[in-house]
Amino acid sequence: MYIYMFLGFQGCHPFQSEKVPEDSSTVSTEDTALESDTQVDEPWVTPDCPDSMRVIFTEHAEYFPASGSEGYSFPTDEVLTYMLGSFDAASSGQYAAAHDFARSAEYTFCQGIGTDAGTLLWYPSELGTGRALIAMIASPNGKMILEAPHPKYDRITMTQTMDFFDSLPAQAMIISGTHRCAASELSGCSGTTSSCGDSQGYTISDPAHNTRSVFHLA
Repeated sequence: MYIYMFLGFQGCHPFQSEKVPEDSSTVSTEDTALESDTQVDEPWVTPDCPDSMRVIFTEHAEYFPASGSEGYSFPTDEVLTYMLGSFDAASSGQYAAAHDFARSAEYTFCQGIGTDAGTLLWYPSELGTGRALIAMIASPNGKMILEAPHPKYDRITMTQTMDFFDSLPAQAMIISGTHRCAASELSGCSGTTSSCGDSQGYTISDPAHNTRSVFHLA
């Protein structure tokens, strides 16, 4: 914020003397000092989400990588590092840093509006990436964390998870952004499953059996 003071005089005074030119260097220095003293940094405000949590998350669900699509891949180390920084910053109330870290990971970070007030959201900046959707209560009344690792395979679990998040004293909600059978690459997790066809090891698109994901990181 800058404060400027203007003093205007018009006409002639009977005893007006010839105007003496001001030293421009002195004026410049004083003006700079005035501006420096009166400048105030505006507090950073977390941007509002463009719509409700349900609308945003439901839209993303329509573009989750489908079964057999090979539309899911491991996130890069940079993405995981940035997202960890965003979660840590938000947990300590440093929302500006949380926003910057999320943006570097190509995520949108915003605060809920309307009935979602007090909720912080993270979701991929682009549709169809397969990355997780996360909601966190800024000042939670409980410590419950709700997860939906198979929102497409276990049909209505995403809707159920959002219902529970709205009605229970939860701290956070994490929803996988992909079908559990969207990739064929194996995660290295022990055990086998026939969920995606023939009995085989778990794939990287199954976040319940893959530790290198935004879902697991959250």
